[in-house]
Amino acid sequence: MLLRVTRDRLARRKIRALMAVVSVLVGAMITASLVNISIDVSEKMTKELRAYGANIVVEPKTQTQAIEIGGVNYAPLAERRYLDSDQLSSIKTIFWRNNIVGVAPFLYGVVEINGQSAVLAGTWFERRLDIPASSVTLPNGTVLKESAGTFTAGVRSIAPWWKIQGEWLNDSGTDTGSGAAGEVIVGEKLAQVLKVKVGDEVRVGFEGVDEAFKVKGVVFTSGFEDQQIFVTLGEAQRILKVSNAVDKVLVSALVKPDDELARKPLEKMTADEQVIWYCSPYIGSITYQIEEVLNNTTARAIRQISENEGKILNQTQMMFFLIAAAALLASAIGVASTMMATVFERRLEIALMKAIGAEDGQISRQFFLEALLIGAVGGGVGYALGNFLAQLIGRSVFGTEIGINFLTLPVTLAISMAVALLGCLIPVRRASSIEPAIVLKGG
Repeated sequence: MLLRVTRDRLARRKIRALMAVVSVLVGAMITASLVNISIDVSEKMTKELRAYGANIVVEPKTQTQAIEIGGVNYAPLAERRYLDSDQLSSIKTIFWRNNIVGVAPFLYGVVEINGQSAVLAGTWFERRLDIPASSVTLPNGTVLKESAGTFTAGVRSIAPWWKIQGEWLNDSGTDTGSGAAGEVIVGEKLAQVLKVKVGDEVRVGFEGVDEAFKVKGVVFTSGFEDQQIFVTLGEAQRILKVSNAVDKVLVSALVKPDDELARKPLEKMTADEQVIWYCSPYIGSITYQIEEVLNNTTARAIRQISENEGKILNQTQMMFFLIAAAALLASAIGVASTMMATVFERRLEIALMKAIGAEDGQISRQFFLEALLIGAVGGGVGYALGNFLAQLIGRSVFGTEIGINFLTLPVTLAISMAVALLGCLIPVRRASSIEPAIVLKGG
């Protein structure tokens, strides 16, 4: 009965009802579009930010201080501790294996290049790894199993901004990169010092051995790498006479910004909190899991990169939230003004209802039901238009397609109806304060 009366009343006041629906619709449309963008673009932004370099460095656990300048360990080879390059595929067996999007090991040594001292760096360029089948035990004892697979690792995945003149070295197979034997890539500044270009020959000397190498490419990075000479990891291990050795590994991982739980010390977490932390892609949980699978290693976040990523994502989310909040506030004000005008028009009707015994609660329920219907209609149409707006913003601003998340529909409807109810509070209070005797006397 109440629903039919409310529907008929809205039908008699089509213009005002339409104005209220439009007010809710605009807020719902902006909210739905920003929620979809926030969910989809935040993930895409995280992946895009990974193009700015690795955010985790893995090194051997050692008691001595490394002699490191510009990311290069200058300690004598005999005094260094190394990572085992044959074990690096284990990084892709951690719980958050799918969030590891780049892995690149490095082995350094000081050699003679055409009679001048320079840093030789061995690495993977685009190396296919065989990932073994694995299992992960969660802090609560749950065991998760993962099947075997493959993964393409290398410096090209963690440093896509490197610019090459010539060609990359070929280590795309699962061997040690023998296809690039006798070939090097020279950093741009070192190439200028040596006066060499693509196709020239350089001589690499180390501990009495002198070999000729062909310059396959000249690389420009705007970093200390411009002063180095690069070979495949297998070649570097052979030249420096250290087998299966790696000085450090740079890892690029997709992570979520740290929150209160992530900043809490692990030993102070409850058992349930440890499971949540372990199963969340925090930078800390991923470094912890890497240390679990690589013995005697220290995995640490490159904080300058990871913290800036978190700030960018948090600031973007906050901007979306403020825009949506402003739109919803405007919607509530629009509903309030429309409903207030309706109350003014219906003063006589409300007074008559009170005069024949209607209570304030009964009158309030009529307005609240109107608000819910307005919110539901405005929210539903706003959700559909919001998806269209999200696609438009995604293509024009972010240059990407925005996925439609149907879970935002109930959220949009709930917010829209809540906004309509909020906008209805003052008009309902005004309707409840109407005095029948005064209105019916023409006051």
